[in-house]
Amino acid sequence: MEIDGEIERARDALTALTAVRNVRIENTTLRITVEHGDHILIELTRALDTGGVRPRSIRLTRPTLDDVFLASPRGRRAVLRDIWLIFAHQLRLTMGGKTGLVFGVIQPVLNLALFGPLLTTYIGPDSWQVFVPGVLMQLALLSAGLAGFGIVFDARFGVLERQRVTPASRIALLLGRVFTNVVVLLGQSALVVAVGFAFGFRVPPAGLAIGVALLVPLAVSLAALSYAFALVLRRQEVFAPMASTFIVPMLLLSGALLPMSAAPAWLDAISRATPFRYVVEGLRAAFAGHYASGTLAAGVGVSLAFAVAAVTVGTRTFVRRHA
Repeated sequence: MEIDGEIERARDALTALTAVRNVRIENTTLRITVEHGDHILIELTRALDTGGVRPRSIRLTRPTLDDVFLASPRGRRAVLRDIWLIFAHQLRLTMGGKTGLVFGVIQPVLNLALFGPLLTTYIGPDSWQVFVPGVLMQLALLSAGLAGFGIVFDARFGVLERQRVTPASRIALLLGRVFTNVVVLLGQSALVVAVGFAFGFRVPPAGLAIGVALLVPLAVSLAALSYAFALVLRRQEVFAPMASTFIVPMLLLSGALLPMSAAPAWLDAISRATPFRYVVEGLRAAFAGHYASGTLAAGVGVSLAFAVAAVTVGTRTFVRRHA
């Protein structure tokens, strides 16, 4: 409901009605939860008129199944159970493909082994403190960022259609897969850090814990967007080149391979418009033990905001596509 004038007065007038369950304000919009909205529409407009408020427009929308489930404690418990079931199923499938897991981490490890020593020559022994966080960003982009491949095949071979007719929540169908990608990324990251230690990388335990925690919302963001993107395309021959076209520039602009402090002003400005630069710099600050720095705070804030936005987009895509 769009309101002209005092929206708080409109909220108070509608809240007094027994048929209204919930009213919340979003800018100039009132979102009202009622039963049988088409039947009490006249009562709503009469209450607004009595309160001296004129609505600009009124629109009725029916709740999705996910809205109904999440509105009650029992529904929320059911969603959590569904997330766990999808997560456990996807993790078993992923662990069964050990070859894919190994090859997924080979490229970042090769970067450490073949490119890292060159940086040591130019930057010095502290180059590993710069390069290892960058390799973790590369791993996240290549692992969670390409997670959508799996759902393209699931859609093609009818797996999603069979899951759709089950009582499982659409949110669970997304988050169960996303959390699987998070676990896989954390395992691969542990291997990269171990290899980095062999080459001379050092990090305080608290910094390592903070850095690993920072990878979680990053993985959630990339995986959720990758699934949403793949669901829209549903063709792996289109998804692969389009995803690569996004991932490679984001990797370079993040400063993962080389710090962006040496970049020209125009390139530095473009880099600051991407969320990945702040996450990389936050990782470097955490690994360096700068726990109270603004760089780390910015990395955490951007990573969390990016995760919320990405999960929102992913969830809406799953609901709208009935996946």
